[in-house]
Amino acid sequence: MPEEEETTSSFRCLASLLTWCLIVATCILGMLVAFGTALPKINDVNLITLREKWNAYQLSDIPPCTNNSLRLRCRKGDLLPRVLTYAWCPDSTAAGINEDGTAAIDATRVYWKSCFLNSHGSELVPVFNPGASWVNFYHGNDLLWFRQWSQRSKHSGPPRVLMYTWASENSYAMFVNEMYWKACYGHAHGFDIVFSDVMNVSGLAAQKIRGGSKQQTPSDFSTEWYSDKFMWAWQGDIWRFWDSGKYDYILIMGVDMLINHLHLDFPFWAYDTGHDITVMDQDFVSYGLNENAMLLKTNALARDFLRTHWSYRSEFWMQGDNGPWMETILETLGQEAEQRGRLGYKNTCTQHGKLLISAGMLLAKNKQFAIELGDKYCKCFFQEFDRLAGPYGYRESKRVGFTKTFQVKDGTFLNPSDTDVLSPTPVMPWANCFAHVRDWWYKPPQNCWAFHWNGPKSLELHSTVSGTCPDPSFDWEKSPWNYRNRRSSTKLTGGRSLRSDTDRPRQHA
Repeated sequence: MPEEEETTSSFRCLASLLTWCLIVATCILGMLVAFGTALPKINDVNLITLREKWNAYQLSDIPPCTNNSLRLRCRKGDLLPRVLTYAWCPDSTAAGINEDGTAAIDATRVYWKSCFLNSHGSELVPVFNPGASWVNFYHGNDLLWFRQWSQRSKHSGPPRVLMYTWASENSYAMFVNEMYWKACYGHAHGFDIVFSDVMNVSGLAAQKIRGGSKQQTPSDFSTEWYSDKFMWAWQGDIWRFWDSGKYDYILIMGVDMLINHLHLDFPFWAYDTGHDITVMDQDFVSYGLNENAMLLKTNALARDFLRTHWSYRSEFWMQGDNGPWMETILETLGQEAEQRGRLGYKNTCTQHGKLLISAGMLLAKNKQFAIELGDKYCKCFFQEFDRLAGPYGYRESKRVGFTKTFQVKDGTFLNPSDTDVLSPTPVMPWANCFAHVRDWWYKPPQNCWAFHWNGPKSLELHSTVSGTCPDPSFDWEKSPWNYRNRRSSTKLTGGRSLRSDTDRPRQHA
C-alpha cells in the first residue's frame, strides 16, 4: 500500500514539524516571560514619574500607566514597557534625546545603558558618570522647550540665565529648604546662581535726613524685612552682573520662594514671549501686583525700565520698592498707549503711593493705616492697569509680558495642569504663588512653579531640606549654596560645575 505509507509518512513529518514549532514557540515564550519578569518594577512608593528623572514623588490622582510623547507614568507594581518614548536620564545622548531635541526611536537599549537596578532589583537608580561629554541634567528637556520657544526668539541655543536672590544673611539661615531647591534647579539647568547680601544702596530718602537711616529702620526683624534698605538692596547690587555681558536673562527671586519639584524641569526663560520684562499676570489683590519671580532680559529697554524704577528710591513709597514697581509699569503702559494715540498714564495713583515715612516704619507704627492706604493705591493701580493693558488674563504690552495663567476653550477655563506643557499654546505653571494664589486659585500644588511665603518673618522660623534633588550630580553637602558652607556674602557658580503665610500689604522682592 504505497499510497497509504506515503500519506502516513507525510503526517509523521507534519507532526514532527508541528512538535518542533511548539518547542520553539515554548522557548520563545519562556524567554519573553523571563525578560518581562526581569524588567524593572516601580520601587516601593505610590508611583514613579519618568518625566521627573526617575525620582519617586508621592503624588495622587495619576491615571494608569500610559505611554505618549511627553510623559510616562506607572502605578506601583507596573512593569516599565520595553520601548520608552522619552527616557529622561542625565546624559541626553544616552537618554535617547538627539541634539536637535527629538527623541530616539528605540529607547530600550538607552534605558539599559542609562539606568540600572540596584542590588535587590527593586529600585531605579540613575547612572551619573561625569566626563567631557556630560551635559546638564535637564539638557534634553530644555532642548525640547527651545525648539518651540526659539520660533519667537533669535537665540541659537538655550539662553544664559542668572538666578539672583538678595536677602540679609540671617534670612538665608531661615530658608534652607528654599535655598536647596533653588540650587538644585539652577544646577540641573546649568544656570548661574547668586545668593547675595551685599548692601550697596545710596540715594534712599532716609539717607537724606540727619540720622534718617536709623530713624527709618524698624528695630523688630519682622518689620525690618520691609525697610527701604532691604527693599532696594537688590537694585543696587544687580548691575555688576548685568553689565558683565554673561547673561541673556536675570531671574529675580525672593529668598522666601520655594520651587515646586513637580515643575523642576520647566526652564524659566520659556516664560518670555518677546518682552523686556516678564511677570505673572494676576487679578485684583489689595496689596497689588506682586514683584516676585521677575524675568529680566538684559537689553537697553529693560535697563531703562529698572533705572526708572530705581529713581523712586529718593522718596518714601507705599510697599517700599513694590509701589514704585507698579508705578513704573503704569508709566510704561502709558507711554505705549500714547504711541497708539490713546490717553496715557497721568500719575493718577501717585497721591496714594507717596508716604511721609518709610513703609517699614508706617507698618510698625500703624499697621491698619498702612493696609488701608495700600488698598487705596492698589484699587487705583488695577483700575489704570486694566484700562492700559486690558483685563486680567488678556493683558497686552510690547515691553512688559504678563504670563497668562489660564485659557478659555469652548467655555471651559483651563489651568496649567489641564494643558500639555509642550503644546503650541500651553498654560505654563504659575510663577509666583503668593498667599492670594495659594488660597483662592485652582489646585496650587499641581499648578504652581514656585510658592512664595509672603509676609513678615520671624527669626525663630527655620525650614529644613524636604525631598531630594533628582539630579544625581547635585551634592548639597559640598554645595556653596548650603548655608553651612557660606564663607562670603556673595557666591557665584555655573550649573555645570560647582565653584568657589500670612497676607500682608507687601511681598518681599
